[in-house]
Amino acid sequence: MNELMRLFLLIAMGVFIWFLVKLIKSMQIKKTQHMLDQDKEVSEGKTQVMYFWSNQCAKCQNIQKPILESIQEINAGTDYVLKNINVIDEPLMAKKWAVKTVPTICIINKSGDIQYFNNGLVSEHKLREQLGI
Repeated sequence: MNELMRLFLLIAMGVFIWFLVKLIKSMQIKKTQHMLDQDKEVSEGKTQVMYFWSNQCAKCQNIQKPILESIQEINAGTDYVLKNINVIDEPLMAKKWAVKTVPTICIINKSGDIQYFNNGLVSEHKLREQLGI
């Protein structure tokens, strides 16, 4: 009986942790959406690509940045704006957007709604898919 109770507690803790992670992610998106609603810098009518990075992040410099530059170069004149935000130089902006890791890419659609919130590296294929290009 004692082992059965331990097993039940472990399962209950696992379910609780899973639920907590889902809740935190949901809250992060809602908080970020609220910040977006208040952000006067966001251009209406254009898709926004918010790229949060750091000089100290090798993946940001060597992998993600070249991908974004390639997309921007190939699709010059398309209807989106890339905003580079260095989290070291602009820690309040990173905090405002609830950025916990770099690189982070947030894609905001033309209506001003958060479409995608990507933590970590994003492939060129996935970015093109998310941007619809």
